[in-house]
Amino acid sequence: MPELKTALGTEVDVTVFRKLKQLSYRTSYAHRGSYYTLDETAQFDEKGLWSFNSVWFSREGTLLATDPQSLSAEHRQAGGGRKPAEKKRRKSSPGSNS
Repeated sequence: MPELKTALGTEVDVTVFRKLKQLSYRTSYAHRGSYYTLDETAQFDEKGLWSFNSVWFSREGTLLATDPQSLSAEHRQAGGGRKPAEKKRRKSSPGSNS
């Protein structure tokens, strides 16, 4: 979001979302939806998934809307807002209940 604000010359989130609304875009299903891509940029595979620098996107918009049969265990784990390796570290860290 900070990069988009800078590019648009604004400090206001609503301005960014107003501009994005005019475009065809997707938000990431990993990383708590904090990454954006234009539909024309994304190169979805046959499963409807695409990643760029470890950030995953679904053609359906959300991981929940994506056909569960097409998802690997790694994709399902990434849907929690963390990379799979981060979830693994959290689960195995001392004192962790998750």
